[in-house]
Order: sequence, then structure tokens, then C-alpha cells
Amino acid sequence: MFKILLFFFGLFVGFPSCFAQKREVEKRIPMKRFPTLAQELLADSFPDLARMKYYLELNGTDTTYEAKFKWKRAFYSVEFLPTGSLMDVEKRLKFSGLPTSFQAAVEQQLGHDFTKFKVKKCQEQTVPGLERKRYELEIEGKPASGKAAVFEYLFEEDGTVVQRQEVLLPSNDINLY
Repeated sequence: MFKILLFFFGLFVGFPSCFAQKREVEKRIPMKRFPTLAQELLADSFPDLARMKYYLELNGTDTTYEAKFKWKRAFYSVEFLPTGSLMDVEKRLKFSGLPTSFQAAVEQQLGHDFTKFKVKKCQEQTVPGLERKRYELEIEGKPASGKAAVFEYLFEEDGTVVQRQEVLLPSNDINLY
């Protein structure tokens, strides 16, 4: 009997971990530390930029560089490999502005994965060599057998899930009383 209870306890505690986990750390850096090739690509592709910020992004063993800025009344995030090669371009959108068929497919998927959820951020993703667009959504959700957390989903245009992962937020060293 004890082994059965232990099995079910492990099953319920382990459910949230069935999502892959993403532990990403961003550190703001000066322009001089950003890859030169990437700077040139940004200058050619996005003239008259506003609010440019450069970041070094660490995700496990992977290191990338990211530029965040405003261009033509929209917010962008462009990610590069350390060599300066383009990885992807993300443009922030409102979830409510996406096609209703896509919204319905996403809401059905999220309704299956969570008892309660909220779309916190939505970005249209363009990847070099991939003709179709993808959408990256940051979700605050509560799985049926777990605690509320932040999750990142990547969807195809038709609403098919490409990737989902739990975002492990950095610990807060400030004690609130």
C-alpha cells in the first residue's frame, strides 16, 4: 500500500516537470561587447532604431546575444549567435490581434494543459530559412496537479505546439515581510 501511495505522490509532484525547463539569464552589456556582424545587420535591416539595448543571454550551456528595440511603433527582440549570425527576430503583438482560428487552437491547448491560465506576452517569430511564421507565448498557468508557474510555448501558425517549457525564474533575494 505504501508503495502505491509513493508512486502516486511521485506522479503528482512530477507532473509539472513533464514540461521542459528553461533557465535563462539575461545580462545587459555595452554595445562594444555585442558582435560587430550583428550590429551591421541591425543597422542595415532596421534603420532609425529607438531604445536600443544589448544583452548577453545564457541558457544552460548556450550563449547568445540579443538586441531589444522599438522600430516603426513595435517592439522587437533580435537574437544572434556569438559569431553574429542571425537566429531569430521576434516582434511583440497582442494575442487578441491574432487570427481567431489560431486563438481558438491555442486556447484549446492551454485549456488542456492548465486549470487556469493567462497569456502574458505574445511575439511573432521569424527564423531565417523558415518561410512560415511562428508565435511565442509566455503563459502564466496552473497545471492540474501543480503550482502556478510561467511557461513558454512556441506555436506554428495553425496552432500546433512546437515546443513548451517551464521558465525557471531567478530567485528573489529580497525578503518580504
